[in-house]
Amino acid sequence: MVVSGIADFVEGVDITSNENPSTPLARPTSLEKHTPPILLSYSPKGSQQWIRKVEEDFMPRIGMEFDTLEDGIQFYRIYAIACGFDIRKSTQKRFRDQTMRTKVLLCHREGFGESKKTKNMVSMEPNESAFGDGVSFDPTYGTNRYCMVLTPFTGIDNHKKSVTFACTLLSNEDEESFVWVFQKFMEAMGRKEPQIIITDQDPAIRNSVPVVFKTARHRFCMWHIMKKVPDKIDIITCKDTDFLSRLNGIVWNKELDPTDFDDKWNDVITEFGLEDNRWLSTMFDMKEYWIPAYFRDLHMGDIMSTTQRSESENSFFKKFENHYGTVIEFWLRYESAMDQQRHTHKLYTHEVFYEIQEEIKSSMCGCGLVGYSRSASVELSDIEDSEKKKTFSVKYNVMTSEVLCTCKLFERRGLICRHIFWVFSNKLLRIIPEKYIMSRWSKDALRGPVYDLDGNIIQNYDAADECQLEMSKVWSEFYNVISMVTNKELDTLRNLQRVLKEFKETIEPTNERLSKQQEMEMLIGCNVTNEVRILPPRQSKNKGSVKRMVTSKTKAIEKAKKPKRRCGNCKRMSYHDSRNCEEPFAKHPPEEEGISDE
Repeated sequence: MVVSGIADFVEGVDITSNENPSTPLARPTSLEKHTPPILLSYSPKGSQQWIRKVEEDFMPRIGMEFDTLEDGIQFYRIYAIACGFDIRKSTQKRFRDQTMRTKVLLCHREGFGESKKTKNMVSMEPNESAFGDGVSFDPTYGTNRYCMVLTPFTGIDNHKKSVTFACTLLSNEDEESFVWVFQKFMEAMGRKEPQIIITDQDPAIRNSVPVVFKTARHRFCMWHIMKKVPDKIDIITCKDTDFLSRLNGIVWNKELDPTDFDDKWNDVITEFGLEDNRWLSTMFDMKEYWIPAYFRDLHMGDIMSTTQRSESENSFFKKFENHYGTVIEFWLRYESAMDQQRHTHKLYTHEVFYEIQEEIKSSMCGCGLVGYSRSASVELSDIEDSEKKKTFSVKYNVMTSEVLCTCKLFERRGLICRHIFWVFSNKLLRIIPEKYIMSRWSKDALRGPVYDLDGNIIQNYDAADECQLEMSKVWSEFYNVISMVTNKELDTLRNLQRVLKEFKETIEPTNERLSKQQEMEMLIGCNVTNEVRILPPRQSKNKGSVKRMVTSKTKAIEKAKKPKRRCGNCKRMSYHDSRNCEEPFAKHPPEEEGISDE
């Protein structure tokens, strides 16, 4: 048998009629101790569920109104008792005059709510979808007082400038932490994987990438590796020979295929007698991870040509950070850095156009035909490049207008090379075929619908633009009024001033000085709760030594800056003194006092 409802076990409550649910409720004087009635129900999978039975008159409904806040709280408390749970207070917000504006009541075990869809997360996905073909990931240090590691995800926009997709703060640099970072990055980007991800040689990062990114190619940063060469090779080989220039000419050459690279690498290593160098041997065994010759067929959005982008991005963030900042200060400074990056994005010129223009000029002045053959509908042209001193082959399909060059510039960077332009010019093509215009380099790269985190199109995403438009109209009207009354009588100007003063008084906030806590609450957007459950993070203990390991090159540079001094032991001008002189200490016999030849 089902008991009639809440009125059977709540005493002292003035139950109102069903027609006016907003009538204030009287406070209950006492509650019966027996259990509220329940109903038996079945879930879709057949398991049993026991549900509290509450009549419809006492169910909360959207739009209900109460005379006082206490009446609303009491109504929800009665409903909670009927359902068999307890309530607790949550977020509350007040106006400047301390009048209550919002108050939230929750079940005492309400669980976790859905993630908030902020505007920054909403705008993040279109950036990554347009420019996320290549992503660079490089941790940096010294951005906050807790020694947490800043890990930005960096790409290249259609102006060939660095763009930040996301960043995180990590307290640990282990494999589990990096897997979590990559998973959250994938969730924020709509589960879309980049074609390539560039990192340093950290073993934890190397093991974490294939766990999350199933199709993306992992590549090491060339800039990090080549920067270590002078420290791994003897000074004489680096300084007195052309070893570095020869090695750079091989490693950074994007036109070499894997076979040519292997032959040229072995020739240089053999010529300078470095076959026994363990570091060079290790780097050669890992060549698939960092040599451009093994990435010729992979489009990376030009991120390979400047692999130090992450380092420049880290330097960019450090302009807005300090070693003693809190997490809140980091968040505010990060937003400032993003605002500056968005501003500079609108100011830069179209560098891609100028690069294409140079390729067209080179096709006209620096390329020539040295060989030609045709098989069915495919034409093969051998183009000699006078600038690169090499011959490239271009295949052109007459039926489909498809073209392919052995320099692989289009496959690698999405830009048409000079050799293809030479063929287009020879075929009297006056416009570039649509299939060879990549949208990620065009002006319309970011145009299109804006999506939220669930993939739904946002209809009213231009509300801020509409507000800006209305503000511009107000300014225009204001200046028009000023221009009308400038040459009029003094009384007219005084009347305008009086009207503006009255309007200002209606919108001007109170002059009460806010406390520091109130200012922080206004800045963050929520009040400080009585129970603090989120504490400042602990000091992170990252891997590595406490002090940075200084290379021999850095030591030599710092040593050269110091002036030489005369050693008291060896009597030579050097960078040491008698305490750390390498020569044996020369003992001088003391002079005997009181003894003379006289």
